[in-house]
Amino acid sequence: MSSATTVHEQIQAIETYLMSKPGTRGMDSLFPAVRGELSAGVGVLSQAKRVLILTGFYVSKAGACETDGPLGVAPVAEALHALGAEVTVAASSHNFPVVDAAIKAMLALCPGAAVETVEITDSLIDTACRGKFDAVLSVETPGQANDGTARSMRGQDITEWHTPPPDPIFRAKGVTTVSVGDGGNELGFGQLLGMATSYIENGATIACATPSDTLILGAVSNWACYAIAMGLHAIHTRRLNAKKGPDVPASLAVKGQVAVLAAMLGAGAVDGVTGEAVESIDGMPWEEHAAFIEGLPGFEPEKPKKKA
Repeated sequence: MSSATTVHEQIQAIETYLMSKPGTRGMDSLFPAVRGELSAGVGVLSQAKRVLILTGFYVSKAGACETDGPLGVAPVAEALHALGAEVTVAASSHNFPVVDAAIKAMLALCPGAAVETVEITDSLIDTACRGKFDAVLSVETPGQANDGTARSMRGQDITEWHTPPPDPIFRAKGVTTVSVGDGGNELGFGQLLGMATSYIENGATIACATPSDTLILGAVSNWACYAIAMGLHAIHTRRLNAKKGPDVPASLAVKGQVAVLAAMLGAGAVDGVTGEAVESIDGMPWEEHAAFIEGLPGFEPEKPKKKA
């Protein structure tokens, strides 16, 4: 992008790109209602000194956490750390091994970076509700429907694998929240409950009733995370006021994402749609996700090193 392009314009371009690929879950009907939310969410996160990130969606039929969510959280956590934030990534006990593996793989790519991983507990929820964190980001985390249960896209009750539910954090007064989702059953969709009920398959049963201050949607939650990471990267570059900004987050580069995905699969992760432990996310082969990353406005693919 031109050096004269403002950060706001860069983030708008990233959001337009994200919304140009709506997928098949009804996001095209919801995108107009959240236009501008990427800029708002990135702005909030970029100013936060302490950030809690929640992620992890358990696939009961496979007995494992899915690949969508933690894979995208890795570059977001990396970008936040680069901006000087203290980052904590939390997951339910059933999802924790995969989420922990994703963050450890990211840290291996970023010498000197520090991101804490913890399990979601009643104590953590209470601490977050009392305002310990400047911002709380939820990525592909199931939220409670009107009946108090967490549901899969097919309507299955998956509450037992996501306890204790972190929804109270998003209902607490004074807590700044940002959410990422792609199916209507994730934390934060209460902001669009009526629309989610109308436009998403099984919406009346699965739609999360818990709202978020800011809701960022994508055809795949990881894709929305890539957009957030690029937005944070744009802000970081502008703050440095350098002719050549820092490289994009190492874990956002295709090679970095492959390394994080491999670590997740090694920890037992599966594709959330197929239930298989393969290099795919939401039923789409890895190549489609790599193409999305390389098409992000402002993204510069890593150039092969010249042989000596």
